[in-house]
Amino acid sequence: MPHPIDVYRPKFEEMIFALRPRSVLDVGCGQGAFLGRAAARGIAATGIDVREDRVSVCREAGLDVRCAEADRLPFEDGSFDCVSMALVAHHLPSLRSALAEALRVGRRGVFAIDPWYDETIPSQRSKAELERWMKRVDRKKGGVNNGPLTAGDFVDTLGDTDCTVEICHRLLLRGETLADAGEKYASQLDGLDTTTPFRDELDALLERAATTGLTTDGAIMLAITR
Repeated sequence: MPHPIDVYRPKFEEMIFALRPRSVLDVGCGQGAFLGRAAARGIAATGIDVREDRVSVCREAGLDVRCAEADRLPFEDGSFDCVSMALVAHHLPSLRSALAEALRVGRRGVFAIDPWYDETIPSQRSKAELERWMKRVDRKKGGVNNGPLTAGDFVDTLGDTDCTVEICHRLLLRGETLADAGEKYASQLDGLDTTTPFRDELDALLERAATTGLTTDGAIMLAITR
């Protein structure tokens, strides 16, 4: 059974394709799966990623990909019709700077999708709390991992930018076992010099989740268009 994010992603891409762009930039393109799908539709697709190994994989596949940071895009103003940011926003050092850059190079709009949780649902609230814990652990280890991000987090970065923002939340509720969650989150502690405070917090969160249950990630999708 596919992970919910694999169900949300095609719907996100259709938001972009519905605009009938002639060109698109994918920020944080990974190994280029979206670039390939865009190219198959006749769209001129370009990607950036901060990891040189991913850039190499994409180039070997014949894709136009460069190694670059989201807040310093190596492109002229209005170089693309659209900019895509799929599951990268929470890994950006500055969402404000990255969105400003995306809007600078994207003539018609910027599209973003990121994990989201409906915290009015107890099982989702427990999952969101575990995700916040995991992100704090990741930051302790030197990573960049923020959120879970809300619509307000995105909108607040736009200031007085003249654009229209369409926000869509999607949630396919599917249960997660406590045993799988415990194993997944405990593995985040690998590599820490001292794990005791984080371990105690994790135990408390898992104890709470035992009463509420856990459900998988939802998604927030935004279309920021001119």
